[in-house]
Amino acid sequence: MPWNPAKYCVSLLPASEEELRQFLPGCSDADIIEIRLDRVANYLDLSEIRGMLKKPIIVTVRLKSEGGFWVGSEKRRVDIFRQAITAGVDYIDVEWESAGNILPELMLPGNTGLILSHHSAGNDLRELKSILNKMLQNRADIYKLIYTAHNLNDNLISLQLIELARQKTGSYVIHAMGSEGRLSRIMGALRGNKFTYVSPDAESSTAEGQLTLDEARNILFLHEKSPETRLIGLLGYPIKQSFGWRLHNRMLQHKRKMVNKKHTPFTDFIYVNFPAASFEDFWSHWQKKVDGLSITIPHKEQIVSRLDYKGKTVELSGVCNTALKRQGKWYGFNTDMLAIYDLFYPWQDYLSDTVLVYGTGATARSALTALRELEAGSIYISGRNSVKGRELAKEFGANFIPEKEIDSVVAVVLMQTTPVGMYPAVSEMPPLIHHLEKAELVFDVIYNPVRTRLLESAHEKGCRIITGVDMYLRQAVKQFRIFSGLSLNLAELTDQWNELTAGIMDSGT
Repeated sequence: MPWNPAKYCVSLLPASEEELRQFLPGCSDADIIEIRLDRVANYLDLSEIRGMLKKPIIVTVRLKSEGGFWVGSEKRRVDIFRQAITAGVDYIDVEWESAGNILPELMLPGNTGLILSHHSAGNDLRELKSILNKMLQNRADIYKLIYTAHNLNDNLISLQLIELARQKTGSYVIHAMGSEGRLSRIMGALRGNKFTYVSPDAESSTAEGQLTLDEARNILFLHEKSPETRLIGLLGYPIKQSFGWRLHNRMLQHKRKMVNKKHTPFTDFIYVNFPAASFEDFWSHWQKKVDGLSITIPHKEQIVSRLDYKGKTVELSGVCNTALKRQGKWYGFNTDMLAIYDLFYPWQDYLSDTVLVYGTGATARSALTALRELEAGSIYISGRNSVKGRELAKEFGANFIPEKEIDSVVAVVLMQTTPVGMYPAVSEMPPLIHHLEKAELVFDVIYNPVRTRLLESAHEKGCRIITGVDMYLRQAVKQFRIFSGLSLNLAELTDQWNELTAGIMDSGT
């Protein structure tokens, strides 16, 4: 079956013809426009609308029981479908359960196609397969099956349903609805969905979990992907505020244009989010489906035992934040540790004095490994978890200081490695305020906000500061090279970062 690049269908749910006209300027980059008339009570001149638009149009009217808003009569709903056909729209979308009553009332000409739909509040695979098989027994131009995702793993249901549809038809749209089903929309685009439903902007979404047209076209570049596109993403929890998926995909597109100009072979990937609270659950369901991972809290240590090959940085730190699958084998790296090493290499004179590392998690391990490689002087560790703190101190030849006694240490360098102060809890601050009088160099791993409350206070006290963005971008450069095999410099990545986060990071959102 020939591969068709992803197409974007902007879904509109206007309350009036005036509101519909307001939506249209935001649809210029769409391939198809779906007009849902569930909420339009007055007569809409579909012939005029058809004449205005130079793109294919889908018209549908969905009942409340079908996930829509229509409360009018069934006769009026049939009349709207008739008007759409008369106006020459490209498709009408009719729910499978209603088709037996509606379609006999319509005369579908050859120039108006039929989308046969089913929206399910459930996600039982056996039941959904049965429904799809029954739908396929009816003639339609496109078969659309939408179910509800309740967790990350529910996205995988779409792959099995798509495989069934591919065996019997080349025209289907299958994905999950709900915020947990966002990934199925992306995977569906890679697996041959006839089109991908998107919204003109974030405020105009017609379904939870929907991508915006800008995200699909200008961040993910779904129309340039194929079934050979590798699936790579960020594994962690929570990761809703992560910018990584935007940065890696944009950077890949930037490098792709440059590489193609040189006629160099290009290996494609798409970068997504995997919000998984349980590592074991994620690994058992997804490790055969994905080709690479960025790993963040709380999974940076758990993945180490699943690696087939550990890079030196992982061996030294016991932490992996970057994993790549090659020929079925998993290779692990710690680009956090390398980024911290690079950041502090110019400050080795400061490190010869006392260093205080606050935190006992995976990032603290990466920081301690870098400090050891940089031959730092006296190192103290403190944090809420005294058991882990003492273990780290013993492993890295450092000194553990209980959090309640933290003010007894006078440190020249402070390294804050916990999520305390991260958006949205930007008012929080680790117990380091009294150290700022004596400290000369302060580092905070948090990158949102760029300047945490700790760093703002340190700056006011005259300390030199290193932000989490400084670290994040350095490790991202190294990650991108691992994932893509393409060379990349910090300036290129920083330009993309600044463009993506302009007006966002400063506001702490």
